[in-house]
Amino acid sequence: MTGQIERYDAAAVEARWREIWEREGVFDVPNPAPGDTAERFYVLEMLPYPSGELHMGHVKNYTMGDVVTLYKRRNGQRVMHPMGYDAFGLPAENAAIRSGRHPAESTRENIAAIRRQMKRMGWSIDWNRELSTCEPDYYRWTQWIFLRLHEAGLAFRKSAVVKWCPKDQTVLANEQVIDGRCDRCGTEVEARTLDQWFFKITDYADRLLDDLEHVQWPERVVTMQRNWIGRSHGAEVLFTLDDGTELPISTETIYRYGEGPGTSSATKIGGGAAVGAILGAIIGGGKGAAVGATTGAGAGTVAVAATDRSVAAFPAGAEVTARILTPIGLTVEKARD
Repeated sequence: MTGQIERYDAAAVEARWREIWEREGVFDVPNPAPGDTAERFYVLEMLPYPSGELHMGHVKNYTMGDVVTLYKRRNGQRVMHPMGYDAFGLPAENAAIRSGRHPAESTRENIAAIRRQMKRMGWSIDWNRELSTCEPDYYRWTQWIFLRLHEAGLAFRKSAVVKWCPKDQTVLANEQVIDGRCDRCGTEVEARTLDQWFFKITDYADRLLDDLEHVQWPERVVTMQRNWIGRSHGAEVLFTLDDGTELPISTETIYRYGEGPGTSSATKIGGGAAVGAILGAIIGGGKGAAVGATTGAGAGTVAVAATDRSVAAFPAGAEVTARILTPIGLTVEKARD
């Protein structure tokens, strides 16, 4: 006996079920009532940039999140699976520049298109929990958080050298620079000194590192986080004068945060302030963040300071030649008044 298999009409079948799911609120997850002890799980993928419509990379990413959501729900957990749009910043601005339209207009149109595409995919998203980072009802809370950090002394402003893309007119992170060029447009990156805001995350460095033992992340991701924070349990810097006198200096625990220190280079520097700058470049990870020079060590001297503690002083007019021996060590080869 033979029978004819009915052809699967994806457009008709999936549209029918999407309508049922929406009507019945299958993916809606209300806030738990008092006393609700159901096991809960939160699924959040990286939010898409609404600088265009979805592509296959998005399909792969959000399908994986949807698989996790459905699996957890099938196993009895209450799963919250929201969606949003990373709509404030460079991608949206660049898209508006390319199209010649106002970013608010093009961004909202792109968001509507992305929403339609996601719904057509049938992903189990709770559309009652949708947000966009460019809307005031969202960013008022990021502003509120910033003000609390500033009041607590954890947000501060200072000048620093940054990687600048002259075409995109924006600062780039280290990972956005490939072979000295912007990974978005290929323009050669420049070094510029700009006033900018910083968060004092060094106050939480130990906790950030120690709590990595409790996260269920791939080991390569954990290693990247450890290296980014860059804790080193102290460093010893040996100053050797031309008369053979050795001046060992031990620092406290230091944090590099990002770029690695310089290695195996010889530099002639003049004055104690320059010694502090060299130490800052080494121990501070090339940024001078952990070590600097101060002038409070007494008349006619400039102190080299490590983690805000004075550790050595040179005459203000001293000429010093130093060589970096290790990523966190320095030897003074010559010093004279």
